[in-house]
Amino acid sequence: MKQFCPSPIGSLSIRSKPAFSIGLIFTIQWIVRGRLPAKWQHTLWLILIVRLLLPSGLESNLSLYNLFNRSDGALETTTRIINQPIWIEANTMDGEPVTETESSRQISIVDIFSAIWILGTLTFALITLIANMKCWMRIRSRRPISDKQTLQCFHECQQRMQIRQSVQLAKLDSIQIPMLYRWLKPVILLPSSQISKWTPDQFKHIVCHELAHHKRRDILVAHLTTILQILHWFNPLMWLAFYKIRLDREVACDAIALNHLGRDQSKSYGSTILSLLENISSENLLPMTVGIVESKKNLKRRLTSIAKFKKPKLMWTLIGVLIALTTGLIVLTEAKKDKLDSISNENNLNVDDSADIFNTDDQSFSNFTQNLISSPVVSFRENGKTGLKDHDGNIILEPEIANIGLFSEGLALYATPTGIFNTVANILPRKLDYTRSLAKWKCGFIDQKGNIVIKPQYDWAGMFHEGLAPVKINDKFGYINKSGELVIDFQYDSADLFFNGLAAVQKNDKTGYIDEQGKVIIPFIYEKGKSFSEGLAPVMQNLKWGFINKTGEFVITPQFKQIGHFSEGFARFLGDNEKWGFINKSGEVAIQPQYEWILTDFSDGTARVISEDGTIDIKGDHHTRIDNNGNMYSTTMKINSNTSELQQTGYTIILDPGHGGRDPGGKTTEDRMEKDMTLEICTKLARTLEANGMHVQMTRATDSFISLEDRGKIINDADADIALSIHVNNNRDTTKHGICFYHHQENDNSSTLCDALQNALQDNIWMDVNKIYTAGFYLSRIAEIPVSYIELGYMTSSQDLETLSNPEFIDDCCERISTAVLAFLENESEG
Repeated sequence: MKQFCPSPIGSLSIRSKPAFSIGLIFTIQWIVRGRLPAKWQHTLWLILIVRLLLPSGLESNLSLYNLFNRSDGALETTTRIINQPIWIEANTMDGEPVTETESSRQISIVDIFSAIWILGTLTFALITLIANMKCWMRIRSRRPISDKQTLQCFHECQQRMQIRQSVQLAKLDSIQIPMLYRWLKPVILLPSSQISKWTPDQFKHIVCHELAHHKRRDILVAHLTTILQILHWFNPLMWLAFYKIRLDREVACDAIALNHLGRDQSKSYGSTILSLLENISSENLLPMTVGIVESKKNLKRRLTSIAKFKKPKLMWTLIGVLIALTTGLIVLTEAKKDKLDSISNENNLNVDDSADIFNTDDQSFSNFTQNLISSPVVSFRENGKTGLKDHDGNIILEPEIANIGLFSEGLALYATPTGIFNTVANILPRKLDYTRSLAKWKCGFIDQKGNIVIKPQYDWAGMFHEGLAPVKINDKFGYINKSGELVIDFQYDSADLFFNGLAAVQKNDKTGYIDEQGKVIIPFIYEKGKSFSEGLAPVMQNLKWGFINKTGEFVITPQFKQIGHFSEGFARFLGDNEKWGFINKSGEVAIQPQYEWILTDFSDGTARVISEDGTIDIKGDHHTRIDNNGNMYSTTMKINSNTSELQQTGYTIILDPGHGGRDPGGKTTEDRMEKDMTLEICTKLARTLEANGMHVQMTRATDSFISLEDRGKIINDADADIALSIHVNNNRDTTKHGICFYHHQENDNSSTLCDALQNALQDNIWMDVNKIYTAGFYLSRIAEIPVSYIELGYMTSSQDLETLSNPEFIDDCCERISTAVLAFLENESEG
């Protein structure tokens, strides 16, 4: 059972939405300037703050972003080759450097800007934290005001402003202007040196303004804007918006205060503001507070608004409500998606109108794999997201899901990131990998139309088979049906798919078998166990493998080092000579152990194996087919039927195993070096290409350092037809996975070669295939022949690393690459 972890990105850039929203608000304010009440002008900014805090908006057909979504959809087609600067996609791979140096790792512009953003964010956060601590230290020295006359006037202002919450009144020696401190337990701080100088009217003006701040929850809004400003420190447009928010906030508080004081107080209220401005300085402004005067820059507008103050007419109040609602509908909503638009009722699902493709109780794993491959719908990836298409290439679901697995019984597993880190990633400028990689991932299921039928809620999930799928929550496994209902409770340490009505599950390091109701049919007595196939299941006792039937009786006693499942009456086994062969259901050796590896079990009377048999005289391992009598015949090599010799095509291929020697490339957590992995892959690929009649030359055949210049010279001096540079990707984001292709954007033949390679590997069942990228790598720039860089998975992805360790995957890729290369060269020669 294979797990995947994967990264959705919305169709409209996260950077363009705030810019659009800010521009929209500025436009509205300009249109209704001087007429819309100050309260509603500031409310428009509150809508922006809410949108910036939300990870995503509600989907709506009325959202203005539907216009942009259509545009993006037109751009994000299924075209495989996107001619764009490499820095846009550079963070997704780790190939050869662009510069002519011996360094093996390319630091992309995205990495640089990401590091700058993180450094800037941490710097601003630290500055803010220090400033707030200093503010808190200063405010601790406040003293309560005990003057009865002052307190009586203050309580009158509270009643006039209809403030029921307890608000403290205190004086502070270290300030020169009044300000409001704290949100939950608010305190109005008054400068000790100024209180005695104020007239009763001035005191009322000041207190009413600060109470207006409290009434509007401006302290809370100020804290939120501070956080957002730290995160968006790089964006000057956001700084302008936050500055405008503060200016509009003061005008709105003036309007509220005058509304309760009375219009006749306008002139004297303005005079109070002017008198306070004489004492304002940067030293008096505290970051954890809001005050009656914070800047002299907005003075003219504030005094004009105060002088012209009058209670807003009902018509303009209604217009303000309408404008706020309309702006909220535009800013707070997302474009309506065609698919995944709702989560179906889990208790009333009609998952698949068609008949199940799994309808036999005696199904082998070989048939299971064939059914997966023959699914009418397949997934594909673009821009780090996954969509669905049929085998004719028609798009069923545009790429908008983090990742989608293979379809089984009409449903496919999909995953999406959740948690606070994913929420933070959604408000960052480029959805940074560093944050996204820390998000938790939840798994659910979709149908073949792309509709969510079981919402993402599981830490892990397997495929559906025989109507049930294993799922995991909090390190325990259970089973759900296709309606999402929990059929078998979470209680197992591990769980396999159901085959032949039973599933292998593990408890306390012992394996047993349960039926579809969760009843234990075969007790937990085995060291290990695998699924049933053709009525038998492999189990381990005393470190040896044998087979049991559905009653738990041993049909074949434990005697093998390693064993496979039965398919068409045969099961693979590893002999004492470390070679693989086949046994029959009686446990007798039907085909002697003689093969290096079994690629596939028997299907339609044949199986694919790797052998060093000398009947076909080629170098090294090769793929061949055998029938169920052990007779070999070739399907992967072009041979002359009379002489059993290779038909030489006349084509020469350069293979470039990335890195080498003192340049190790990437490194896995298990200390596997990229240089060793690429050499192993190229060695097998060379044998496969030679088996297909092509001549192969490698830039290095050992663990030696070859400079980029020397590699380029080898390519240009070899009189070769094409060159393939093989690498294994690595990335800080451990969720990135899949095969990638790169070519130089100015070489059309390299583009066509990449296209052929992608088409050949697209339908492999082992690993996802990403889109083709353009890159300015050294070899692709200086080579006089078509060059394709192949990143065969991510060594930083546990999913890909496991697959890369499987010889079947490497062999399958070598076959597919060889077929694609030969087809490309033959098409070129015909052209």
